[in-house]
Amino acid sequence: MKYTIDDLEKDISDIITELAEIRKNRGKRYGTEEDTLANVRQADPLESWRGAYVNACECIHRLKRYFLHHPEAIDNKDFENASKDLVNYALFILILRRQKCEKPQDTL
Repeated sequence: MKYTIDDLEKDISDIITELAEIRKNRGKRYGTEEDTLANVRQADPLESWRGAYVNACECIHRLKRYFLHHPEAIDNKDFENASKDLVNYALFILILRRQKCEKPQDTL
């Protein structure tokens, strides 16, 4: 199969667009107007990235369950949802951790 770097970048770009739409929709449903990640931060106010980590682990568990227990019966929609959620939570982990590390030391 021929799959060039341009093909890969196009696919990634398309997925990034899908992920952005999911983040916007979920941010409106679960976050607040002032903080789209309020629901994630709430899990551990001192180390808010941990809330995103817990949710990412849940996504990994969903994917593992498909592969280990029912590989022949993987529902593509559920698989796509778990995969997209995992990528978004990985981004939240990175963003929330960076936000914490950028705070002045006296506010940590």
